[in-house]
Amino acid sequence: MRKISILLFLTWFAIILTACGSPEEKGLYGSHESCTRTSSSVSCEGYFDKVVGENIKRYDNIFFDEEEAIYLDITVSSTERPMSFAINQYGMDEEWQEVAVDPLQPGKFKGWIIPDANRKFAIKYMQDGKNATGRVDYKFVINR
Repeated sequence: MRKISILLFLTWFAIILTACGSPEEKGLYGSHESCTRTSSSVSCEGYFDKVVGENIKRYDNIFFDEEEAIYLDITVSSTERPMSFAINQYGMDEEWQEVAVDPLQPGKFKGWIIPDANRKFAIKYMQDGKNATGRVDYKFVINR
Protein backbone atom coordinates (compact mmCIF):
# COMPACT_ATOMS: atom_id res chain seq x y z
CA MET A 1 0.00 0.00 0.00
CA ARG A 2 2.85 2.37 0.84
CA LYS A 3 4.45 1.79 -2.60
CA ILE A 4 1.17 2.64 -4.31
CA SER A 5 0.84 5.86 -2.28
CA ILE A 6 4.38 6.90 -3.17
CA LEU A 7 3.79 6.06 -6.84
CA LEU A 8 0.52 8.05 -6.89
CA PHE A 9 2.23 11.02 -5.22
CA LEU A 10 5.12 10.99 -7.72
CA THR A 11 2.69 10.73 -10.64
CA TRP A 12 0.62 13.63 -9.28
CA PHE A 13 3.79 15.70 -8.71
CA ALA A 14 5.01 15.06 -12.29
CA ILE A 15 1.63 16.12 -13.70
CA ILE A 16 1.68 19.35 -11.68
CA LEU A 17 5.21 20.18 -12.86
CA THR A 18 4.27 19.52 -16.48
CA ALA A 19 1.10 21.62 -16.25
CA CYS A 20 2.92 24.60 -14.76
CA GLY A 21 5.61 24.66 -17.44
CA SER A 22 8.55 26.99 -17.35
CA PRO A 23 8.06 30.76 -17.43
CA GLU A 24 8.57 32.53 -20.75
CA GLU A 25 11.75 34.46 -21.36
CA LYS A 26 11.21 38.20 -21.16
CA GLY A 27 10.98 39.88 -24.52
CA LEU A 28 9.03 41.85 -27.08
CA TYR A 29 7.55 39.08 -29.25
CA GLY A 30 6.27 39.33 -32.83
CA SER A 31 7.19 42.93 -33.44
CA HIS A 32 6.79 45.15 -36.48
CA GLU A 33 7.64 48.84 -36.79
CA SER A 34 7.71 51.44 -39.53
CA CYS A 35 9.12 54.95 -39.22
CA THR A 36 9.21 58.01 -41.45
CA ARG A 37 11.52 60.98 -41.02
CA THR A 38 11.33 64.54 -42.29
CA SER A 39 13.67 67.44 -41.64
CA SER A 40 11.78 68.33 -38.46
CA SER A 41 10.01 65.18 -37.22
CA VAL A 42 10.10 61.41 -36.87
CA SER A 43 6.93 59.31 -36.79
CA CYS A 44 6.91 55.61 -35.84
CA GLU A 45 4.16 53.10 -35.35
CA GLY A 46 4.22 49.41 -34.66
CA TYR A 47 3.10 46.54 -32.51
CA PHE A 48 4.21 43.57 -30.43
CA ASP A 49 2.20 40.36 -30.39
CA LYS A 50 3.01 40.24 -26.68
CA VAL A 51 5.24 41.75 -24.03
CA VAL A 52 6.75 39.44 -21.41
CA GLY A 53 8.54 40.98 -18.44
CA GLU A 54 10.30 44.34 -18.54
CA ASN A 55 12.01 45.30 -21.80
CA ILE A 56 13.81 48.38 -23.07
CA LYS A 57 13.62 49.38 -26.74
CA ARG A 58 16.32 51.90 -27.71
CA TYR A 59 16.17 54.24 -30.68
CA ASP A 60 19.28 55.46 -32.51
CA ASN A 61 19.52 58.33 -34.98
CA ILE A 62 16.30 59.96 -33.82
CA PHE A 63 17.80 63.20 -32.58
CA PHE A 64 18.54 65.93 -35.08
CA ASP A 65 21.34 67.75 -33.22
CA GLU A 66 23.47 66.80 -30.23
CA GLU A 67 21.94 67.82 -26.93
CA GLU A 68 18.81 69.10 -28.64
CA ALA A 69 15.61 68.52 -26.70
CA ILE A 70 12.78 67.04 -28.73
CA TYR A 71 9.05 66.82 -28.07
CA LEU A 72 7.71 63.25 -27.83
CA ASP A 73 4.01 62.40 -28.21
CA ILE A 74 3.39 58.65 -27.72
CA THR A 75 0.28 56.50 -27.33
CA VAL A 76 0.41 52.82 -26.33
CA SER A 77 -2.58 50.46 -26.23
CA SER A 78 -2.95 46.87 -25.04
CA THR A 79 -5.76 44.67 -26.33
CA GLU A 80 -5.93 42.07 -23.55
CA ARG A 81 -4.25 42.95 -20.25
CA PRO A 82 -3.04 45.96 -18.29
CA MET A 83 0.59 46.96 -18.72
CA SER A 84 2.76 50.05 -18.54
CA PHE A 85 5.45 51.84 -20.48
CA ALA A 86 8.04 54.37 -19.39
CA ILE A 87 10.15 57.10 -20.97
CA ASN A 88 13.59 58.06 -19.67
CA GLN A 89 14.06 61.81 -19.83
CA TYR A 90 17.86 61.92 -19.90
CA GLY A 91 19.35 65.16 -18.73
CA MET A 92 16.16 66.32 -17.02
CA ASP A 93 15.41 64.25 -13.94
CA GLU A 94 17.12 61.01 -15.02
CA GLU A 95 14.11 58.97 -13.92
CA TRP A 96 11.71 56.80 -15.88
CA GLN A 97 8.31 58.45 -16.32
CA GLU A 98 5.91 55.49 -16.10
CA VAL A 99 2.48 55.48 -17.77
CA ALA A 100 -0.27 52.91 -17.10
CA VAL A 101 -2.03 51.23 -20.03
CA ASP A 102 -5.37 49.45 -19.72
CA PRO A 103 -7.24 47.58 -22.48
CA LEU A 104 -10.02 50.18 -22.18
CA GLN A 105 -7.69 53.18 -21.80
CA PRO A 106 -4.51 53.69 -23.88
CA GLY A 107 -1.53 55.26 -22.13
CA LYS A 108 -0.24 58.61 -23.37
CA PHE A 109 2.91 60.61 -22.75
CA LYS A 110 3.68 64.07 -24.09
CA GLY A 111 6.84 65.89 -23.10
CA TRP A 112 10.33 67.11 -23.86
CA ILE A 113 13.17 64.61 -23.78
CA ILE A 114 16.93 64.91 -24.17
CA PRO A 115 19.15 62.20 -25.70
CA ASP A 116 21.52 60.12 -23.60
CA ALA A 117 25.30 60.42 -24.09
CA ASN A 118 25.07 58.25 -27.24
CA ARG A 119 22.22 60.34 -28.76
CA LYS A 120 19.65 57.62 -28.10
CA PHE A 121 16.38 57.49 -26.24
CA ALA A 122 14.56 54.51 -24.79
CA ILE A 123 11.05 53.25 -24.16
CA LYS A 124 10.50 50.59 -21.52
CA TYR A 125 7.55 48.20 -22.02
CA MET A 126 6.39 46.18 -18.97
CA GLN A 127 3.79 43.53 -18.34
CA ASP A 128 1.56 44.04 -15.30
CA GLY A 129 1.77 41.20 -12.80
CA LYS A 130 2.53 37.66 -13.90
CA ASN A 131 0.68 37.59 -17.23
CA ALA A 132 2.04 38.58 -20.64
CA THR A 133 0.16 41.39 -22.34
CA GLY A 134 -1.24 40.10 -25.60
CA ARG A 135 -1.03 42.51 -28.56
CA VAL A 136 0.40 45.97 -27.88
CA ASP A 137 0.12 48.80 -30.44
CA TYR A 138 2.12 52.02 -30.25
CA LYS A 139 2.54 55.22 -32.19
CA PHE A 140 4.82 58.15 -31.52
CA VAL A 141 5.80 61.42 -33.14
CA ILE A 142 8.95 63.36 -32.33
CA ASN A 143 9.19 67.04 -33.25
CA ARG A 144 12.08 69.47 -32.98
